Amino acid sequence: MADGTELANKSGKTLTEIVESIIVVSNLITDINNAAQEQAEGIQQVNTTIMQMDTMTQQNAAMVEEASSASKSMTDQAEELIKLISFFRTA
Repeated sequence: MADGTELANKSGKTLTEIVESIIVVSNLITDINNAAQEQAEGIQQVNTTIMQMDTMTQQNAAMVEEASSASKSMTDQAEELIKLISFFRTA
């Protein structure tokens, strides 16, 4: 009978240790989940920033193209003006 009581006590102790281990594992899984969510949020912020930078780059490229076109137009107008002014002769 003493052996049965001792085995029951050991079983109870073992079950308690198992439950405690399960709680530790559960806490670790919760921590991992929280860290994964934080990483996902960080990645989303990086993606948003990259998209904004891409938009700005495209806008800058369009502005450079417009500036280049305006510069060409001004060059053409300056050449035309030089032709018109060359008609006048100064002494």
